[in-house]
Parts: sequence; structure tokens; C-alpha cells
Amino acid sequence: MELAGAHVIVTGAARGIGAALARRFHAAGARVVVADVIDPGPLAAGLDGAVPIVTDVSTEAGNLALIDAAETAFGPVDLFFANAGVAIGTDLTTPEEEWRLAFDVNVNAHRWAAARLLDGWLERGQSGVKTDSWAGAVSVAVLRTFPRVVRSVSSAVPCAGRRPCG
Repeated sequence: MELAGAHVIVTGAARGIGAALARRFHAAGARVVVADVIDPGPLAAGLDGAVPIVTDVSTEAGNLALIDAAETAFGPVDLFFANAGVAIGTDLTTPEEEWRLAFDVNVNAHRWAAARLLDGWLERGQSGVKTDSWAGAVSVAVLRTFPRVVRSVSSAVPCAGRRPCG
């Protein structure tokens, strides 16, 4: 994908891998929206033209508000890099509330973003680029417990049931 001039959203961008990704995309010429539940303003201040958005991707409303604000700033989204993740919900004794949060951030946030963005990508002839890194934030125990969910989400996102794909 050509990044020069592309509109990129990076979630979980206030620090760590998300911040590094935002810096890299910006250096390649992308118009970058840096989003996080932690204020990404300090990062955006160092990236000329970047837009910081404080958002909570654990809710559908938070995801939709993020995308709407990003599109107001830069127009249609070309790349949504779903880097936000939480490493909770690791065994069967984990409280239900933590499992819900883990699934909302690590799975549902990606589904909500894809559902909002996919039609636009297809209309513009894009392949529906949506990068997921949630597996890196989820423990190995969870991945062993839910391999079918991981495969289902990963295989469904590129076309969301629309065939032929690509």
C-alpha cells in the first residue's frame, strides 16, 4: 500500500507499538489520526498535521465516533490499524466483566470498525485493508482456548461475507 497521502488511523497509539506505528506512517507521508483511551496529544504534537483523538474502542459508539472524527479531519480512511489491546481474561477464573472488556477491545472493536469501513473501501476499489494486532495482546492461554474465533474473525474481515473477494 502506498502510504504517501493515505489516511491512516492507529488505535492504541499513545505509547509503545502504536506510537511507533504512527511515527512510521507519518514519516512515510500518511495523514495520521492517533487514537487512544490515554491522551495521544503529546505524540501528535511531534507529528506535524497528525490529529489526536481520545476514544474508548471498547464500545461500538467509541469506534464509530473515532472513524467519524477521523473522516471529518482527513476524508475517507485508507488504513485502520487496530493496535489497541488488553491482556486480561486469561483463564476461567477471570471475572465476566474482564472477559467482556477483553472481547470488546480485542475482537469486537475490530468487527465494529470493519463493519463501518468496509463498504467505503469496496466502493473505492480498495481491498479492505484492516490490520489487527490484538493477538499480540492476548495471552497464549486465550488463543489456545479460542482458535476458531480467531480464525473466523481473521477470515471474515477482508470481505465480510461478500464474494468474490479481492
